[in-house]
Amino acid sequence: LTLPLAASGLVEARAADVGFKETGRLAQVYVREGDHVERHQLLARIFPAAALGQGGGARGDVIQAPYQGAVVIVYRHPGAVVNPGEPVLRVVEAGAPWVTAFVEAEDAVHLQRGQKLQVRAGGYLSEALPIVVREIGREAVPRPDLPAS
Repeated sequence: LTLPLAASGLVEARAADVGFKETGRLAQVYVREGDHVERHQLLARIFPAAALGQGGGARGDVIQAPYQGAVVIVYRHPGAVVNPGEPVLRVVEAGAPWVTAFVEAEDAVHLQRGQKLQVRAGGYLSEALPIVVREIGREAVPRPDLPAS
């Protein structure tokens, strides 16, 4: 039995904006957007602010990948001055993303935890993707296109 269900939603994954623990000038970024990275892989290096006045001879602080994944955003480029905690790169963890779907109440009553479904989403409309219902929320989100009751 196949029942079509329309829903809007978000495809999500674990991600981290990574930066340095000290102020300095960004010396090198070793990755580009789209690059796959391994856990602890060296991603970028700075010359610490304290070393800049001394000719920049210090090794500098480094950023390493927090987990295996992909670089999806490079916020800052070599030569930029960065402050502690300022994001330099965003890394998304490899593995299975999850979907948060906003489903109409009359459709949600047909869903059960553990239920296996096939979905078609966004630019992947021709390809059905398998998913499993992990959680069903109890929260109603008001819709601006419907009159309030």
